[in-house]
Amino acid sequence: MNSFRRSKLLFLPPLILISVFASLFLLTESVTKTTQKAHHHHHLHVQNHLQTARSTCQGTLHPDLCVSTLSKFPDFQKKSVADFISATVNLTINLVHSSASSCKSIRNHLHAVPLIQRRAIDDCLELLSETVDELKSAVSDLSSVQKGSHSRYSDIQTLLSGAMTNQDTCLDGFAQASNKTLRKIIQPGLVNILLVSAEI
Repeated sequence: MNSFRRSKLLFLPPLILISVFASLFLLTESVTKTTQKAHHHHHLHVQNHLQTARSTCQGTLHPDLCVSTLSKFPDFQKKSVADFISATVNLTINLVHSSASSCKSIRNHLHAVPLIQRRAIDDCLELLSETVDELKSAVSDLSSVQKGSHSRYSDIQTLLSGAMTNQDTCLDGFAQASNKTLRKIIQPGLVNILLVSAEI
């Protein structure tokens, strides 16, 4: 009897191992099928999302930029105009901060910059700071738009127009310099700000 129990016990670990492996195999198969279905569904969702964004952005000044901005919003079809404007203005604020950081870095690392260009950089930094204030004011004004006061859109457009003017003025400050290198370094970031602001 003792040997019979022992032989039963010897078969028990392999049976447990086989059961565990079978369970793992079935679980893996189930997870793989679920993942494949989810991936297929996600792919279709992304395609529909991009298609809707392209359709929405037809006729805008910069359709590619518009699509790239809209595609960052999950379920943007359910968002209000104020939500889009708020998100785009916040994106613009980030771009302005990035441009200001670049200007500060240039000012701090290029000690041989002629005085006229150093002043232009300082003017740009001041204008970028004003731009952030104007854009934050625009975001703040959006809260009243969301509450139903649609007449505030023109005020927001005025603030954004001021932000765009600041970027142009910043670039104009480098027009007098004989060396256009700094303007070429600063210009791409400012152009991105102008493009995003123009879409609103």
